[in-house]
Amino acid sequence: MKYEAIILKKEGSISTIIMNRPEVLNALNHTMWVEMEDALRDLYEDDNTRVVIITGAGRAFSTGADFRYRDVRAGKFTDLKAQAEDQPVIKSGIQRGKFLTGLLPLLIQRLDKPTIAMVSGYCVGVGVDIATACDIRIGTAETRFNVGFTRVGLSPDRGQTWLLPRIIGLGKALEFIYAADFWDGEEAYRVGLLNKLVPTQDLEKETIALATKIANGPPIAHRITKLQVYEGLNMSYEAALALTSASVGVALNTEDHSEGIRAVAEKRPPDFKGL
Repeated sequence: MKYEAIILKKEGSISTIIMNRPEVLNALNHTMWVEMEDALRDLYEDDNTRVVIITGAGRAFSTGADFRYRDVRAGKFTDLKAQAEDQPVIKSGIQRGKFLTGLLPLLIQRLDKPTIAMVSGYCVGVGVDIATACDIRIGTAETRFNVGFTRVGLSPDRGQTWLLPRIIGLGKALEFIYAADFWDGEEAYRVGLLNKLVPTQDLEKETIALATKIANGPPIAHRITKLQVYEGLNMSYEAALALTSASVGVALNTEDHSEGIRAVAEKRPPDFKGL
């Protein structure tokens, strides 16, 4: 698929999805949404990719759904209902009661590879959904998070109410959604929304450094760990322990486990092959 609204870069074991509509601060339109879903399906099948970075081009990660912000700021009313009716996939999802418009965050969260959101600038609305669907988030003091939805009289509709309480806790999640205040990078780091807070000029370097460290780890063990963590959110402790025991049984029979043991004994970095 030829992409118009995103860039997909594959560099060694690290792949990057770049939301590429900087002229509208990477607001998501239908084209970007479909292309991101296609890229994620591509990466799911790509055994060479061990870590996925998601970011935005220019001054923002993403300002959320594209509903002609410039017209709104200019005092022009945008007919959101009519605009939604112009997009068959959204209209179909509403009419049939399906979460077709929420599939993108789910694909990110279900991707069986570690994911990192590199959050520069504004991250608003569905941009927050995308960032929180990633396993790890890195930002700067200039990063700006905002729930978006309640500012325009809506409730979050793409997983924010499920993901946020699990990342920053129930009380802070509800405060963030109810008050609809902007949180800068320092506040986001303080409450745990950002895993790392780095200088603006070092954001890409620090993100790549972490991605490289993870990519050099055992991909099968990472895949199993991610499964255990996310499935465990909805399990009893007893069921989670059973899943853990079964998963360790798989990992014990991999070549990566044997290589890890040899590397420790030989006091050298392991060379994990994902086998």
